[in-house]
Amino acid sequence: MKKSKNLLSIGVILLAFSGASNADVHTVSRANCFPPGEVDIGNESISWDPTLTPHWFRVQSKHSMGGRERHTRTTGWEYTWNNNYTAHRDTISQRLWRVDGKHEGWDSEEGEAFMIDETSANSCNF
Repeated sequence: MKKSKNLLSIGVILLAFSGASNADVHTVSRANCFPPGEVDIGNESISWDPTLTPHWFRVQSKHSMGGRERHTRTTGWEYTWNNNYTAHRDTISQRLWRVDGKHEGWDSEEGEAFMIDETSANSCNF
């Protein structure tokens, strides 16, 4: 009984810490960020670690207007605390954009990409 209890405790601890590397990763997409007289932020998708710890990130940001995809951009893999794609020139019909982001990480031990999160927005969600 004691042995199975120890194994269970170890399993719980491993599960608790297995996602720790992604627990600090934040993701967001935002759309239609064109404040009057302010900096043009545009439409973007971002993955970042607020503790400034680097991770292998890749971000795809799809920008659509009126239900039609206008463009999709994917960043390259970067070992950084912050990876994003921002389109500053999406200024046509500023309130009609939708942004869909895919945020990926790279597992060096497994040698493969994994999905961190998918995000979407049709507002400037600051």
